[in-house]
Amino acid sequence: MIRVYLCGAIDRASDSGIGWRTELTAKLTAKRSVITVLDPTQKASQTLADEARAALATGDTARARACMMKIRADDLRMLLDCDYVLAYIDPTASPCGSYFELAIAAVLHKPVYLVIAGGVRCCPMWLLTEALEVHDDFDDFDVLVG
Repeated sequence: MIRVYLCGAIDRASDSGIGWRTELTAKLTAKRSVITVLDPTQKASQTLADEARAALATGDTARARACMMKIRADDLRMLLDCDYVLAYIDPTASPCGSYFELAIAAVLHKPVYLVIAGGVRCCPMWLLTEALEVHDDFDDFDVLVG
């Protein structure tokens, strides 16, 4: 079984990062039944994000931090369990957690394949050190999914 982690902005993404993940999951699993998609938007702790937002809105940073620590632990568990990472990075969506996850993936020697919103010309230069490949869109990933 091949496990792929879908990395990308959730907190500041217009659709909470669900749209591209849903579309890509369907494409990946239709091509190869041996692929397991690890999608952080589908985990049970997603309700913690609402609690963190509410806490932050009232200035309760301690409570917001506690919620985010649980979310981060879940995300890192998926990252540790994956065989490779597919990431959609929109630099305008403030993908702070994604940048952290990509750095961790590089340290763990996980292959990272990036798609950059706006195309490769918009790729933050530092991310080039984290990725095996950088693409304009997900159409190029046929090689990965066979």
